[in-house]
Amino acid sequence: MKRLLCLFYLILPFESFSQVSMDSVRVCYLSAEHGEEEILRLINLTSEDTLTPIVRGYNNAAKLMLLDHEGNPIEKYRSFKKNTKELDKLIFDNPLNIELRLLRYSIQVMAPLFLKYDHSLTLDYDFIAAKINSQPPNIKQFCNHILNQLAHARERRTSR
Repeated sequence: MKRLLCLFYLILPFESFSQVSMDSVRVCYLSAEHGEEEILRLINLTSEDTLTPIVRGYNNAAKLMLLDHEGNPIEKYRSFKKNTKELDKLIFDNPLNIELRLLRYSIQVMAPLFLKYDHSLTLDYDFIAAKINSQPPNIKQFCNHILNQLAHARERRTSR
């Protein structure tokens, strides 16, 4: 019996780390706007699952958000290129995933204009707008919340 319990406790951690709760990831993503500590929490949470495309997308998005706190411009640019390339690849492999499209759209809206990372801005927005009403209520509400935040962020950026 003791051996069985030991085996159970050895296997349990691997089982619990193999999948990340998407609700936890979404909540963590929303709180990541509050600072570096929250972004690091999102990176740690999404680092546990390297197989699920959507979790990997959130990990890339978090790493891109963290660049606001990076001082070295060369490292910033290198990391930006690496993580946007990975996000683009995830979307290429999963073109119907609305959350991946939303992540890329949000990165493109918030990226500095000189980086010229806006190649799919309209395409992603149109896809999200066309598919949002067919999503489950929690995804629809999440997407609408992010889109509203981005609309306000764009207004602030253009009014400067």
